[in-house]
Amino acid sequence: MQIIFASVSYRRVVADLRIIYNIQGFMARPIKETPVVTGKDAKRFAEKMAHLKPESKEEREAAKKVYAKFKAQYTFW
Repeated sequence: MQIIFASVSYRRVVADLRIIYNIQGFMARPIKETPVVTGKDAKRFAEKMAHLKPESKEEREAAKKVYAKFKAQYTFW
């Protein structure tokens, strides 16, 4: 594939590249249905959900620090 940049605007080039990228099959795929949990796995899952341990203050603070660092590094529309 050859892309030649002449006197074309930056936005147009980006739009064209997005189209090429999507045509080549890199688009998001549909989300599959979540499988149903059955048998021993279902019992084990229900038991874990019934006896969740609360997170400690240290774990919560660590998660908040990671989130703040992530939020500072990336911008979302």
